[in-house]
Amino acid sequence: MRNKTLDSYIRDLRSQGKIPKIWSPSDLRPFLEGLFSRRTLSVYPNNYSMSPDGLVKGDAVKRGMPAKYVRLGQARFVLKEEYNEKMSDSIKNETPYKLSSGYPTVKNPSRHGMTPGDGSRNHPFEKRANFFEKQLLEVFPTKEVLMRYAAMCVEDYRPNSDSFKYYHSLIDQQRKSGIAILISDPSFLRHIYETLKMWDMNYRGAKLVSFPEFSESLNNLSSKIIRLANYSMDLLDENDEHELKPRLGELFENLKVMQSKSRIVGVPKTMHFLLPRLVMPIDGKFTLKFLFGYRVYRCSLSWEARLFLDIFAAFSKFAHHVGLTRQDEDPTTWNTTVPKIIDNAIIGYMRQQKRQTS
Repeated sequence: MRNKTLDSYIRDLRSQGKIPKIWSPSDLRPFLEGLFSRRTLSVYPNNYSMSPDGLVKGDAVKRGMPAKYVRLGQARFVLKEEYNEKMSDSIKNETPYKLSSGYPTVKNPSRHGMTPGDGSRNHPFEKRANFFEKQLLEVFPTKEVLMRYAAMCVEDYRPNSDSFKYYHSLIDQQRKSGIAILISDPSFLRHIYETLKMWDMNYRGAKLVSFPEFSESLNNLSSKIIRLANYSMDLLDENDEHELKPRLGELFENLKVMQSKSRIVGVPKTMHFLLPRLVMPIDGKFTLKFLFGYRVYRCSLSWEARLFLDIFAAFSKFAHHVGLTRQDEDPTTWNTTVPKIIDNAIIGYMRQQKRQTS
């Protein structure tokens, strides 16, 4: 269950630099839509804000609640403690704004040639992918730094565990035979299923579907999986990414892996086992906490699919930026493929951060 207020999330996003000092509900959506409805993200800041002159107040403030934000017009807000008069002056200079005359709502994006799902670079989910890539580059600015953190994971993260052995056996089979042959082998599908268990996908709150349902799902999607087998994250160009996104999104939404409603962890892990050179595994404890600063709770299937594709786009662009290639892989360790190297570096970094703060 979600146990944080929207205000807590907003303040976390500000402290991590994920939203600007002067922000709007559209800045919140890439990170919080799915956790909260669009209406809540728009209405809540209004309710708990007031104008700089104090004459215009949100409904909650009118009822005696303390104002949390200063409202600067055109659906723009700033944390109350971060407000200064220069902000108000700059807003007045760039927009027709009167401090106590009311606040116009955000215009319909379709009037500007953009519909909510058209993939424009101004779309909030495109902003999220770009932010994820920037975040990766800030922590791992070069391949050398990335590989150093990946080595930390290789050295001390479950090096002799059953999860490592099962995973390596899967990757070895992929290298020798290829998914086009293996996808029709029931023993290979069983191996994936058992590896998911080893990777804690049938533990505590996580619950796998039955093996027959899992196997049937993979059989039904086998032709789509095989058509993706020749793609490799380190070799993609922009045209490849554009072509792959709908196909990967279709797989994400149709693979039957988890009984639990959230798929953002279990499905990408399965996709990585099937397409290890193309798709990265995702983990709540490491990947999502690294990207968001907190664990992302259960959201709608469409929201999770968009999140998966944003992470995929960020990993792909980042791999090209730092120059990761197959020559950086080591099939004897966790660093089996380019997507897994990035995943390992995140694990190494997050574990180091935890040690430093404990």
